[in-house]
Amino acid sequence: MQNGSGGLSDGSRYSYDRYYSNYIPIPDLRFTMLSPINSDFGILWGFGTGESGDKYRIDPSLQIGFLYIETLGDNEWLSLLVSTRLFGYLREKSCTANYGAVGGIQTVNCRMADSLMAPSETLEYLENRAPQDQFTVSLRYQFRF
Repeated sequence: MQNGSGGLSDGSRYSYDRYYSNYIPIPDLRFTMLSPINSDFGILWGFGTGESGDKYRIDPSLQIGFLYIETLGDNEWLSLLVSTRLFGYLREKSCTANYGAVGGIQTVNCRMADSLMAPSETLEYLENRAPQDQFTVSLRYQFRF
């Protein structure tokens, strides 16, 4: 999200980095561990640290799930991994923009302040979404030769 730039009324450009750089130069770190229950089954668990900047926040997250492995032969396996990530939402904050004599000072989506849309309409496009890996299901066949 931090790549890009916007335009000012005088024609100059500004970088989104000042809004979308994280406070601490460490991105959202995620850790996933496997606790084996037996040789075929294990519990996945983990967490994400979260991240925040001036105009966004990624909430900390928890991950839970399981891994089941079925041995089909000496060199072949079928595995099923199912997991979910709780929390970890990305939330984007608005900016204040000065549109001068045309529109005055208004609240706007920072990334869309120089678009052709009315400033109030850009607020509908503020990000507020779940993590992309909120639900994961993976079925894998493996054969080694």
